[in-house]
Amino acid sequence: MNEAAIKDAKPVVTMHAPVKEDLNWYGNSTVVCVISDFYPENIKVKWLKNQVETTLNTLTDKASLTANQKYIVSSYITVSKNDWNENNVYSCVVDHPATGFHEIKNLSKSETCEIPPSSGVIQVTVVPPSYETIYLDKKAKLTCIISNMVTEDGLEVSWYERETRTKIKDIVVENAVWQSGVYSVKAIATVCADDWLKNTFECVVNHNELASPRKEILAKDNGQEPMKPTVLLYPPHQDELNRKEKVTLTCLVRGFFPKDIFVMWTSNDEVQDRNFMTTQPMEEPSYSSKKTYLIYSTLTVNFEDWSSGRSYTCLVAHESLKQQAIQKSIDKTIALILYIEEDDDIDNLWTTASTFIVLFLLSLFYSATVTLFKVRFVETGE
Repeated sequence: MNEAAIKDAKPVVTMHAPVKEDLNWYGNSTVVCVISDFYPENIKVKWLKNQVETTLNTLTDKASLTANQKYIVSSYITVSKNDWNENNVYSCVVDHPATGFHEIKNLSKSETCEIPPSSGVIQVTVVPPSYETIYLDKKAKLTCIISNMVTEDGLEVSWYERETRTKIKDIVVENAVWQSGVYSVKAIATVCADDWLKNTFECVVNHNELASPRKEILAKDNGQEPMKPTVLLYPPHQDELNRKEKVTLTCLVRGFFPKDIFVMWTSNDEVQDRNFMTTQPMEEPSYSSKKTYLIYSTLTVNFEDWSSGRSYTCLVAHESLKQQAIQKSIDKTIALILYIEEDDDIDNLWTTASTFIVLFLLSLFYSATVTLFKVRFVETGE
């Protein structure tokens, strides 16, 4: 279809509440803003929390072209369970310059209709271990979530290594959670990290409401070979340094597979568990069949701490590193050297370019002089 023939189209904006199960089990989830059916591609999306603009824990995908030759894009903001339950208002602000479209969509807990699941249909979900627990504890925690139970009476949960039918002894069944008229329970089995990498596991659930045991299989996806991450650590921007308030360090991690990864900040061997933000893994554009992911993490520190020469380290652990970690450190002195080297590169480039220009002009002058002498020689016949 000829793009010139496509008419400008205003977007349609819809918002989707966070998944309640994620809020309950993991303590956070995502509010999603979907902008669809617009043309041309250029669009602006920003988030407000209680009418104040925020970029914290937000992410906007690249717009993609649909079959009807119009664009669609999704934007996300991660919210904590406490923030959501406190009825904070999240707003998705959309501007489409080509059509003059401007709209603000609001969403809060009080504006959603939470419908309890149908009683009598028990749901069983298995969740793989995070690489954070594998790296820090050298163990893999396999989680089996049993939800939508009218009663917890008669519940029995077991974990097995599937091939050998060996029952896992290290299992913890947490206390039932009562919400919206039904019960939910987590049964967590702990196995060695090496066992998780090569074996298949099975969660078996028995309950009075089930006609037969419910079984769910959990195994690591070994379809693609792991790929090691590249870690780049960036110092604070000069604009932040000039303000002398807070400064931000940025750790970019890219080129890794699978996407589960662990990023941690330390300073003088102390874990920095506040004032940092890490994005969800994002798939990188690729011209091959292999997938790779990128993630970035930022740490905000006081200007005084940075100016004192304190060192900060971005630690990255990933399956491809075999229980090891990549550590990149930076401080004021290292950052200064980086800036100097960057300036030196620019100076060297300018020196090289200047030398080339001078030599080029000299060659032109020489050629012109030789030509002039030849012309005079011909005219005088000497």
